[in-house]
Amino acid sequence: MDGHKISKKNKIQIVVIAVLYALLLTVLFCLIAEDRGFWPGKLLDRPFADSYVKKNYPDVRCRLVRSGYFNEVKNDFGIDYDSRGYRYVYEVLSVKDGAYGGLSAGDTFSVEAYNFKVAYDEIFDRYTFDSTLEASLSEWLLDVFKEYADLKGLDVTPVQVFAEAKVRRGLYTGIDDGKVLEHALTNGALRNAAPVLHVKGAKTGFEEYKDIIAPLLGIFAEGGLLESEELHPAFLRIIYHYEEDGKDVAAFESSFQGYQLKYTESMIAGTSNLHFKILLTGKETRQVRVYTIIRSIYIWVILAAIAVLLGFWAYRRIRRLAAFN
Repeated sequence: MDGHKISKKNKIQIVVIAVLYALLLTVLFCLIAEDRGFWPGKLLDRPFADSYVKKNYPDVRCRLVRSGYFNEVKNDFGIDYDSRGYRYVYEVLSVKDGAYGGLSAGDTFSVEAYNFKVAYDEIFDRYTFDSTLEASLSEWLLDVFKEYADLKGLDVTPVQVFAEAKVRRGLYTGIDDGKVLEHALTNGALRNAAPVLHVKGAKTGFEEYKDIIAPLLGIFAEGGLLESEELHPAFLRIIYHYEEDGKDVAAFESSFQGYQLKYTESMIAGTSNLHFKILLTGKETRQVRVYTIIRSIYIWVILAAIAVLLGFWAYRRIRRLAAFN
């Protein structure tokens, strides 16, 4: 086939196929890099962090001073958990006076993003939300849960509540201090919250735990102390503790969407994906690790297979186009 020339139309198709395949490989590499903390992962999440800051804090002029990947243990409402992502630290160049509490020029704040969404906002966490109101709401909720547990003679004792209401500071300016909590509850502060309730009880098994915790949700049912729709949070987590050898053990967790708070006791105890083990046995820990490894391998094998098969198709297609005018 000496002197064979590829037609212009075929050349264009060859270039398009090669470019599309290269783009596919680039996208796969970037997704893997972002998930595992490799370069250029932090470059991929930065636009989401920048856009978030500009959208939510238009009165703040700032510049990025550093960024990097983190993988650390954090404490979320009394429970330690592994957290990873990209932390972007900004320096404030100027800010409208009083717009965000004590934030001023020269201060720094961080925004954390992972999987192309913002997971933590330090301006809101430190300067904007009403921590005093949240503390009052947490204390009030704890008292109500304690009252209900005593009233019904339940086998659990509420010991701590993190309300996580995230109400903006200044929202109830002008309301008498003694009526702020009442006003906030009336205006949906709890309905938009995601409280975390810690309770204590006797050492028990996982299946028995479900039956122990179910009656506590009666507080939201008809006749319960929080039966009003205005007092039903958007999300509720319950952490169950017991003592063993003089040490506090966080053993189980239950997580409820707002609509699930209306379930009957039998539904709460019997519904899957509401209750989870926090404290795992050695065997269960190994099973989780094996499952995680197998799942990761499965995902990588699928991605590799897609890339190889598409590469083989692209190679065959390019050879065919190159063989004909």
